[in-house]
Amino acid sequence: PNKDRFANRTYHRLTARDNGWFNANEKLKEVVAQLEHDHIDDFDEVLPLFIYGTEDEAKGAAPELEKCIEKCSLVIERHSMDVKGKERNKWIDDAYFVIGRSHFYKHNFFDAQRIFDYIGRRFKGEDKQMEARVWLSRTLIEVEQYARAQSVLDEVKEVKELPKRFPHDQLAAVQADLDLHRGKVDDAIIELERAVDITKDRQDRVRWAFILAQLYQLKGQEEKAIAQYAHVVRMNPSYELAFHAQIFQALAFNKGNSEALRKKLHKMLRDEKN
Repeated sequence: PNKDRFANRTYHRLTARDNGWFNANEKLKEVVAQLEHDHIDDFDEVLPLFIYGTEDEAKGAAPELEKCIEKCSLVIERHSMDVKGKERNKWIDDAYFVIGRSHFYKHNFFDAQRIFDYIGRRFKGEDKQMEARVWLSRTLIEVEQYARAQSVLDEVKEVKELPKRFPHDQLAAVQADLDLHRGKVDDAIIELERAVDITKDRQDRVRWAFILAQLYQLKGQEEKAIAQYAHVVRMNPSYELAFHAQIFQALAFNKGNSEALRKKLHKMLRDEKN
């Protein structure tokens, strides 16, 4: 009968957050950062909006990701406080969320789908419920269930009031990703413009801004592409992105001031790195 006492709840919340969940979440961030760092872009293609690692990289990361899953499973087992069908420990949905994303980065999409689906049904109104729906959509895109991925995103968009910390930039970017997978480039451009506009994450903003320039170019909107590549260069991107932004800008410049561009390319040539 005392299971829901304040002191009891507080104890379980604090230990869930500080021991298992925090460490697992940090470890997951490290693994994802490493996958992103190791990724080599193919600039002959429109770059992927998100980097999930290759099959081999996913295998390599599997032991670390397995640790994240184990830690969070233990948190759920020891600190879940189910009182009359309601979870009273607010960190339990976070623990499930780490498990779902760990499966996702292992490319274990079936289990990821199962977990994200469960969070969506079990934790109504909790912080991670809607974010897990967005990740469910990401998972469905990876297994090419595009129609279902769209209906999940639509469901999120129909919610009147999303949680304070809900990542609206990710919602727009996942929609753009789905549009690109379905060949709807015009729709993807609109969503990506929004994502670039609202994201607080510098790395995402630079990458998405570059992809936006690629999409303008793909649609034959040279003027927009040129302006967007120039904008990317001003964002102080990585060497690779800066280099390609300048080259692609030159290629888009099939009309207008070619003399200025010739100078630009000569200037690039003088830089040792290039």
